[in-house]
Amino acid sequence: MLAPTDAKRLCREYDVFPSKGMGQNFLVAPSAAEQIADAAALAPRETVLEIGAGFGALTAALVARGVTVIAVERDRRLGRALKDRFGDRPDLRLLVEDILRVDWEALGDGPLVVIGNLPYMITSPILERLVRHRARIARAVVTIQKEVAQRIAADPGSKTFGALTCFVQADFTPQLVMDLAPRMFWPQPAVTSAVLRLTPRTPPLLTDAQREPFTAVVQALFQHRRKTLMNGLLNPALGLTRDQAEAAIRDAMLDPQQRPETIPVPTLATLAQLIVM
Repeated sequence: MLAPTDAKRLCREYDVFPSKGMGQNFLVAPSAAEQIADAAALAPRETVLEIGAGFGALTAALVARGVTVIAVERDRRLGRALKDRFGDRPDLRLLVEDILRVDWEALGDGPLVVIGNLPYMITSPILERLVRHRARIARAVVTIQKEVAQRIAADPGSKTFGALTCFVQADFTPQLVMDLAPRMFWPQPAVTSAVLRLTPRTPPLLTDAQREPFTAVVQALFQHRRKTLMNGLLNPALGLTRDQAEAAIRDAMLDPQQRPETIPVPTLATLAQLIVM
C-alpha cells in the first residue's frame, strides 16, 4: 500500500511533479483503497476498468481480489512506475493514455466494473462517457468531489437536485458510500471527496429514441432555478404552446405550479415522453 512518504519518494524517483490540472492527488490511505474495492463487490474473473491508476494504490487492492484490471493512466512517468511495480501480470493490462480518448470497443466484449479516482477537472466528461457506454457497465465506484457526488445522489425536493442529478439518475441509481478527507491524498486537495457507487437501472428508464427529448426537457426546466413547471416548459428552446405544455402536465398528473426540482427523475422521463416538439 501507498503512504504519503512513499508517494513523495516515488515522485522524486520517477520525476513526477503532481499536476493540479491533471488531478494528480494520489490516494495514500490504505484502508480507503480497501473500502473502495469492497464497495465494488467484485467477483472473481470480472473485468475492472480503473481510471487514473496513479502509483497503483487502488490497483493493488483490485488485483488482490482475483479480477482482471485494465488500468488507464495518462502520465507516461506513472505508467513506467506501474510497469515497474506490477511487471507483466496476466491479470493486469496497462493503457498509458487519456481516458477521454480510450476506445471502449477495444476493451473487450464483456461487462466492465468501472472504478477510479476521477480528476476533478474532467469529472463531467468522464460521467458523460459512463452514460454513453451504460450498456457495457456492470456498476461503477468512483471518487469525485463531494459536492458533485451530493448533486448526483440528490433526492427530489433537495437544494442540490438539478440537471446533473437527472442526467445521471436516468441511467444509474447512485449511492454515497463514504467521504474521503483531504489528508487521505497527497498532495492534499482543497475539498473533501466522496466515493459514489452507480448501479445501472434495470430495466433502462429511457430508450435511445427518448433520450434526446428527455435531455431537452431537463435542460429547459433547470436553466433557471425556482421557475414553475409551466414556466419551464414554456422555455423558447422547447417551442411548446401553452396548450401543449398544459396537456403534457395534465397527462403526467403534475401540478403546473410545481417546481421541477421536486419531481422524481422517472416522472420527468414520463413528462418528456408526453411532449410533442
